[in-house]
Amino acid sequence: MRAAARRYPDVVLHLNEELTGNMADQLLRGRVDVAMFSPTMPEEDIRFFPLVEEDFVFLDSPQSPHALPPGDVSIAQATARPLVWPAHAHGHCTRWLVDTVLEQAGHPAARVAAEINSVYTLKAAVEAGLGPTIMPFGLAQREVQEGRLVAHRIDSPSMHRTLGLCVSVHLPTTNAKRAVCTLIGDVVRDLCESGQWAGARALAPVKSAAKSAEK
Repeated sequence: MRAAARRYPDVVLHLNEELTGNMADQLLRGRVDVAMFSPTMPEEDIRFFPLVEEDFVFLDSPQSPHALPPGDVSIAQATARPLVWPAHAHGHCTRWLVDTVLEQAGHPAARVAAEINSVYTLKAAVEAGLGPTIMPFGLAQREVQEGRLVAHRIDSPSMHRTLGLCVSVHLPTTNAKRAVCTLIGDVVRDLCESGQWAGARALAPVKSAAKSAEK
């Protein structure tokens, strides 16, 4: 938001934070111009351009009687207890991806302690001891730094997600959309290179984001 205000003061940026299922529906219906998502949208309707790769971590309460010792954990350890998850309909960018990794590794689907469709409430539930969860480290970076949650790297090269720009192939491209797509690419790169977006690696050149919106 700060970058947009500095670079494009005449562009009114409307920012939505929604459940992933709701955001996917809005993008498909043309109610939003651009979304940051994982590549789970229908290819015939949505053009996806990868921008960043994020590592998943196992998160638990430091007060949990089942807390694991510091260090990496295996997939089996990360899924040994029922997890606090977003509901399946809203798990495009987290739960769906972890389920796929478990299936490919020959592990059963993770058991569910609770389904919570709010990342803030979900983290609070983990902190309160309702159960652990798996999510990108960047989503819980503040709570980990404050000692409210403990993060463990999961020893699996597949435990990550790719986020990118999603634009509808059915909507026209405007100058404002191209500008904001370029801006998102710049901000993502800067956050990754500066270490502010912990556990993330930028994937795309700066100008590629705008090109993806033009095609």
